[in-house]
Amino acid sequence: MVDETMCAWRPRQTKLGNLPNISYIIRKPEPLGTEFKTVCCPMTGVMTYMEIQRGKEGMKNMRLQADLGATASCTIRCAEGCHQGGEGLKDSVKGDAWFGSVKCAVALAQRGRAFFGQVKSNHGLFPKDYIEEALKEAPGGTHIVLKCTHQEVDLIALGYRYSSKRTLHFIFTSDAGSTTWGEPYEMKFTDNFANIHVRDVDRPDVISRFFKDSNCVDKHNQARQFELGLEKKWLTDNAHFRLTTTMHGIGVTDTWKLAAHHRLLSYRQGKNITLLSFAGILSKQLFNFAEILESRQSISFSESNTASVSDLSNNSMASQMKKRKFKFQEWMTEEPLKVYFDKNNNLHPLCQFPVKVGRGNKKYRKHRTCHFEQCKKLTTFFCAECGAVCHTHKPNEIEDKCFHRHVTKIKRTSSRN
Repeated sequence: MVDETMCAWRPRQTKLGNLPNISYIIRKPEPLGTEFKTVCCPMTGVMTYMEIQRGKEGMKNMRLQADLGATASCTIRCAEGCHQGGEGLKDSVKGDAWFGSVKCAVALAQRGRAFFGQVKSNHGLFPKDYIEEALKEAPGGTHIVLKCTHQEVDLIALGYRYSSKRTLHFIFTSDAGSTTWGEPYEMKFTDNFANIHVRDVDRPDVISRFFKDSNCVDKHNQARQFELGLEKKWLTDNAHFRLTTTMHGIGVTDTWKLAAHHRLLSYRQGKNITLLSFAGILSKQLFNFAEILESRQSISFSESNTASVSDLSNNSMASQMKKRKFKFQEWMTEEPLKVYFDKNNNLHPLCQFPVKVGRGNKKYRKHRTCHFEQCKKLTTFFCAECGAVCHTHKPNEIEDKCFHRHVTKIKRTSSRN
């Protein structure tokens, strides 16, 4: 779904507030500031692409601007920017009246994408007058479908009688949806005694799906601007800091929506966790993780002491991971004697407990019981990834008894849910 997003900014001392351009959109809750054309996934609610609007002069040299105009070229850039790829996958682009036009639908279809958009002011080549005349006396819920082929692209023009006084116009490619009856629209009205009544108004399936997804960008903006409200809490006179604040807010909102979509959040009485509560939890986790990273030190090791359990001759992963921060690095004071890869390509360094000085300046290493069930011997070796104490007599050999069995015992796990 393609729509607009605003980064609120109100200059106080200069006309633009040290920005090259600011926009004013009167219908937005925050009408003044930096405008973005954004793409949002209707399923997850996550923003997948953003294009900053630079004004008339700034956008003049953008790609496809001279050939297709401002509206169609911006829609194509957004559609191509959010494309995730994949064989057999086809993107379906939906947009409101700013994006909808015959030129845009044809350009997207020629690039292998389906399109559905509402048509208002960009009605060039669209039979708007004919549809208005045909549905002039029609009741609410009536629609008319017109088909044509333009530049070898099959297009469908759809006129829908939203009420007895208003007609909506849509343009879409033939593979964007179906015009069979879909979920009806609930129209509420009052009678002469101010009682509220509800009446179902029929509408095509493609329109039902469009209105179901049409507010995903608006809901994202609502959550970021008013529920999270970083721009209202982090007050600043620096326009670039305000843009950075907006980016942080979008990132937090995206994380919250992804966590809710994949059901990673705790539910209380069937309700989702609020965005403010999630932001507090996320901030605490980031602070704790920063402290852990700061307390750890990076241990370097050579490829000569690295081996893979599944293929002991394959050391290709070692060259990419010469430095690694491990869970039990507070025990690591020396370079690992050997590093194994398990079946999930996770590193398991074999290390010794640090040397300590006891009575009479006598040096010794701590001994602990081996974790392997069939061993139970005292050892000074441990796995820096798992923290498991592993007995071994000859750590320089490929198969060093308990440590080797400890790594091979780890089963391969799938990353798919």
